[in-house]
Parts: sequence; C-alpha cells; structure tokens
Amino acid sequence: MDQHKPQLAFTLIEMVGILAIIAILTGVLAPPILESFRNEQIELTIDSVNDARQAAASYQEHYGAFPLDTVTATKGIINHRKNPTEPLQVPSTGFDFGDILVYQASLLDTEKTAIGAETKADSDRTTVKSWAIGCAAIHCRLTAGGGDSGLAYESEGFVFKSAEHAACVVYYYLPNLTRQEAAALGIKMNGADPSSLIDDAILEQSLIGKTPAEGLQIAGTDTWFIANQQGVSFDAYIYLAHE
Repeated sequence: MDQHKPQLAFTLIEMVGILAIIAILTGVLAPPILESFRNEQIELTIDSVNDARQAAASYQEHYGAFPLDTVTATKGIINHRKNPTEPLQVPSTGFDFGDILVYQASLLDTEKTAIGAETKADSDRTTVKSWAIGCAAIHCRLTAGGGDSGLAYESEGFVFKSAEHAACVVYYYLPNLTRQEAAALGIKMNGADPSSLIDDAILEQSLIGKTPAEGLQIAGTDTWFIANQQGVSFDAYIYLAHE
C-alpha cells in the first residue's frame, strides 16, 4: 500500500493569489501610513521651530540685540558647550546665529529638524547646504546654511507678516524639503484652511516672489519657500523673531 505524504508547498496559483492580496493591502494601507508618518515629522519640525523661537527670545532678552550673520561669520563664536567652566573661542568658519544659540548660549540642542536634507558637494562630499538659523538685515538675501532666498528680504513682497517694518529678522532655514513636506508645512505654518485648497496650492502661493492669491485664506505668511531643481525639492524660510 502506497504511503502518500501530505503536500505542504503552495501551488503556483495559490502563490499568485497571496501576492495579489499583499499588493492590494499594500496599496490600501501604505498611503495613510506614509501620511501619518509625514504628519508626525511635520509636528516634530514645528516643535523645533518653537524651540528656536524661544531660544532667540531668550537671547534677545539677555543681550538686548541679535547679532547679524555677517558679523558672526567674521568674529567666530565662544563654545560654552564643550567646557562651560573654560569657554573656548572658536575661529570663524562661516558661523550663523544658530551656532551661537547652540554653542555659545547653549539655548538650543541642534539646528537640524525632522524634515529636509543636507546637500553634499559631488567632488569632496563637503556640506553645501544644511539646516541653519540666520539673522539678516533687511534688503539682504537670506543665506544662512548655504541657502539663498533669491530675492533680498523686503523686495517684491518677500516679507514675513510678523516682521513688517523690522530692521533685521531671525529665521529658520530648512533645505531640500520634498513637495509633500513643503506643502504640509505650509498649511500648518501659514494658517490656511485645508478644505479651501486644491492639492498643494498653498505651496505655490507661498513661493518667494509670489503674492498669496485671494481665496486661499492664508492667515499669515511667516513661512516662505523657494523651489530647487524645477520644483522637485524646496527650501523653507520660517520667521522666528525680529527687531
């Protein structure tokens, strides 16, 4: 009498069916999971912005004024973080106001946020663009972190709503955001009603050099963007403080 072992392997048709079910579930579940993760990253970024805003306010309260990046870049900074009892004078290597908050006053842990990405040079992999907190006078381009706002501040409508008639502005620079990150950040920071938007219209109307269109219900333009690489990525400039 023949003894037949039970067949444990899947047939080809069964495997195709299982793969089809997995593909369907992935298509259904992946978008909301990715959106949830992106929203969490946006919230973490907003927390970083609020921390930087508080650090800038504390610095102004203590010292009475903000140092322009043009001055900080030539004078260097004092590093209290490495050895608080014997602060070390660090020669200039293109420092900005954010470096003072991190190393001199120890008011901020890092300038990096949950969204965005650095740009590295192809030749030697040195950092070309990175997260930064800058302080610039009006009528100057915002260039902290290796970015470039393209237009000088207070030209062609490029002005933070909370810093009208300011002598200088403190801002957060976030490099290389994806279109989805920039659009989500724009909605959160610029106070638009998402129900009034079509896709990422808020992003297009928050580009430096453009005036927000009527009907978008933007409560305040304190976050501006500039497009990189034909709109593949975006740099963000977020208002922190002014004087």
